Amino acid sequence: MVPLAVQGPGEPLTDYALADTGADSTAFPLDRAVELGISLENDCVKEQVTTANGVGTQFVYKPGLAAMVEETQFGVTGVFTDTPVIVLGQQDFFARFHATFCSQTETLIIRPYDDDGS
Repeated sequence: MVPLAVQGPGEPLTDYALADTGADSTAFPLDRAVELGISLENDCVKEQVTTANGVGTQFVYKPGLAAMVEETQFGVTGVFTDTPVIVLGQQDFFARFHATFCSQTETLIIRPYDDDGS
């Protein structure tokens, strides 16, 4: 799990998130929208999506959210859906961090990419 800090229009949120190489973008459980000061009905666009479990619904907060992992700030898509935990996805987290999974030690090693992408 990766320690994550997120700032929305309301109070900041700190929690742990799961790095998910199968997720297109970072997604939050539905109830986390309220904690971040976001109304799913008024502030988000409702979309139908296809997932590994079939068709689902997600609510997208178009302005996006500011996030921080290990003192590195980056933007995340504000997606809220039926997930039990925060998942870090390809288009935001993995675009900003190089991640190595070590099965022998059961650890995830992450480091931010330099501004030049290296």
